[in-house]
Amino acid sequence: MKYFKPKYFKLAALTLCAPLLGSCWLIFPAPPPSPPSLFLSFGVPEIPSVAVGNAYLGVFWYDAEANPYPVVTSRLEGNMVPLEGRLSPPPPPSGFTGRETFISGYELQKLQENPKFLLSLQQGEARDKGVSQLGGADGARTGTLYPFVWQDLLVNGKFDPVNDKILFDTNDVISYANKDFSYSFDGNSSGISFRETGKRRQGWTHVHHFVLTGTSGNELTWNSLATNSPSLYKMRLKEPTDVVSSMEVKP
Repeated sequence: MKYFKPKYFKLAALTLCAPLLGSCWLIFPAPPPSPPSLFLSFGVPEIPSVAVGNAYLGVFWYDAEANPYPVVTSRLEGNMVPLEGRLSPPPPPSGFTGRETFISGYELQKLQENPKFLLSLQQGEARDKGVSQLGGADGARTGTLYPFVWQDLLVNGKFDPVNDKILFDTNDVISYANKDFSYSFDGNSSGISFRETGKRRQGWTHVHHFVLTGTSGNELTWNSLATNSPSLYKMRLKEPTDVVSSMEVKP
């Protein structure tokens, strides 16, 4: 029995495709490019001795009812070397390596399409800020990723916002915006009145928190940082502080 050699088979296929469609590329188009991923690098203080072995570094998002959803978490030792990886979803989409984490573009794309993730400012980022006189955010939706280290007091490998203790966090966030927009509003948190403004860029950005205390009260800004590497973010975690009255550390 005789077989076509590969080169003759390709020639035959091209000969058949060309008269019918003009090009075989119409039948076998190139696959679409992969969506961009995020790489996060964290500076984390030394884990307290009482929490060593039960300290976890995680990246979470919250729905409109403030329910937390993990993107990726990992148990940490005092020297910041993971004892074991706890990934969500399973590898290879996302995972921790030391103080750095990678979140795949496919997982980010799923978040962007999730109606529980992408919320208005009142429903999401500013839901606990007593918002009034909101301006400039018409049609804007954001979805926010919050990194923090917690002590797993229930020893179950999961974050429980009621029973577990947050050891380190950051007032900066990683946020996705559906469009470029600027906003402002008057707010009140724990009896402290403030004025918040922000400028956001469409897509994923590192949003930096800044507090200016003046005679008229506290003024907050949450602006998208310009970066030469749009998929790499470096963030320093610290002990929890009030976002209204405490200045964030330099990014």
